[in-house]
Amino acid sequence: METITYSKVKVYSITYFIIKKYNLSLLATLYKDYLLNRISKSHYLIILLLCESYKKKNIYESTILYKFIDNYICNHNTQFFKKLVFE
Repeated sequence: METITYSKVKVYSITYFIIKKYNLSLLATLYKDYLLNRISKSHYLIILLLCESYKKKNIYESTILYKFIDNYICNHNTQFFKKLVFE
């Protein structure tokens, strides 16, 4: 288990939210397994809670980080898939 910081939680939750937003079910399953291998279940629950809060009010939608992750998942989801499978 890695130590988790606010920055990591933010990146993990934004990434998971975007994957769910585009209904990439296989990628969502792989990312969930990736997260559960890296962080504890309680931290994973925090990430899920943040994703649910983004559905109501997404405060990160206009940030550069959100746009970068969104663009990466839209345009390079095969590379992201390979990273999740082979790492």
